[in-house]
Amino acid sequence: MNIQTIVGGVDLAGSGLPSVRWAAHNFGPSRVILVNALHLPKPPRFLAPLWGDEEQILISARAGTKHRLTELAEQFERETGIKTEIRTRLGSPAEQIAAVADSVEADLIAVGPHARQKGQWSLLGSTAVKLLHEARLPTIVGRGALRSPPAGIMFPIDETAVDAGVLDWAKSLAARFKVDPTLLHVLEYPTAAHLRAIKPAARATDAELERLAHNWLSDSVREADLPDGTQLRVANGEPAVEILAASERYGIDLIVMGTHGAGALGRTLIGSVADTVIRRASCPVLAIPTQGRAEKAIHHADVA
Repeated sequence: MNIQTIVGGVDLAGSGLPSVRWAAHNFGPSRVILVNALHLPKPPRFLAPLWGDEEQILISARAGTKHRLTELAEQFERETGIKTEIRTRLGSPAEQIAAVADSVEADLIAVGPHARQKGQWSLLGSTAVKLLHEARLPTIVGRGALRSPPAGIMFPIDETAVDAGVLDWAKSLAARFKVDPTLLHVLEYPTAAHLRAIKPAARATDAELERLAHNWLSDSVREADLPDGTQLRVANGEPAVEILAASERYGIDLIVMGTHGAGALGRTLIGSVADTVIRRASCPVLAIPTQGRAEKAIHHADVA
């Protein structure tokens, strides 16, 4: 996978660095940019007299942030041997990370799932999920043990994910890590119930629905030219629940999924499924936006 530039979101405690390090180790970029965004909260009116001059606070905070971020970058570069730069920004962390990634034409964003400490300079927390609304390129949210390289990679897919090129990622990552990918399609309960209501019972059994889904997965594997050993899984139920359960059941080290896909009933993934998976998964989640510049990284997805 020829990922040239990774933008990593970190806070001053170093939260986020394990995710950036994992991504750098597995995707081999030539450049890493560490981003920290200062977000100064507005004080309650009764504390305003004690707050001081906001401009002076920001000047001091920026100086301290730059010094600490430089330390983290130097340490990261020593450990990885990868050229590491820094960016300090003012504003919403998610917006600023996405803006930096866009300005440097990054191929991948890497962030951690939450901050180690809460406070006005805390970077992550809900930033990981908010970032998926802001970013227009693939974003890895590091979770769990961050095993490297990933031995098991799962791709939850629906028709929208296929159209977005998620299977292109399956082919590239399977070749890079020399693994057989696992494709998972979840038949949602409302869809199955609707089909049973309008079709004769003999033609709308769970077995028949699973057979049709399995056939569709087989066709997708053939069209995407995935390895012969690709594992095909079909589950029934709530998509997020089934994705999380499957990741545990099959020992998955990396989940790769679209973020703006919609199921048969039109529910967007970023609002429900991807959000839940990213918050609760016990392994890294690579989120592929189905709109915008997601195709940029795919065009660079040649096997090293």
